[in-house]
Amino acid sequence: MWTTRCFNRSIDKIVQFFGMTVEDIIHFEDTKTPAPVKLEAKTAIEKVQLISKFDDEAVSKELSA
Repeated sequence: MWTTRCFNRSIDKIVQFFGMTVEDIIHFEDTKTPAPVKLEAKTAIEKVQLISKFDDEAVSKELSA
């Protein structure tokens, strides 16, 4: 019973903090977080170019939303 109360309090805090309903939390689909990209075996310049590309995409998505 203690764990249920603790869980309920945690859900209530998430609901208040993010302004979401419990239904929103249960059926949450994260469409804004990009898929991870491996940067192994890339030169420093290639890494910076990839980061810049993803930053530009994120900004354009935010502006269009």
